[in-house]
Amino acid sequence: MLGIGYTLPGPIATKMAVYIGFQEGGYHGSFLAAVFATVASSLILMLTLMGFLYKFGTYPQVKRMTLYVKPTIAVLLGVMAFQSFYESYFQIGIGSYLLK
Repeated sequence: MLGIGYTLPGPIATKMAVYIGFQEGGYHGSFLAAVFATVASSLILMLTLMGFLYKFGTYPQVKRMTLYVKPTIAVLLGVMAFQSFYESYFQIGIGSYLLK
């Protein structure tokens, strides 16, 4: 099942939680394990953080913090895009044949 889980898109933890929950408790077990064990904790934390951001978003300190976070996120996304392009083109794509 772990091998099949790796072939499906999405996080492996959620897929394994669904499978183990289904084996142990059927459909209710798979829902509870997948949602409450892996997804709900992140969802609750993100909603809480967004609530704080909306509540205190007008404060100058929070505005400065978001000004620093936005470029950092943009750089991280750019690095991920470059790495993905590089790996897909030069390591497993046509570029790997051109470099030989």
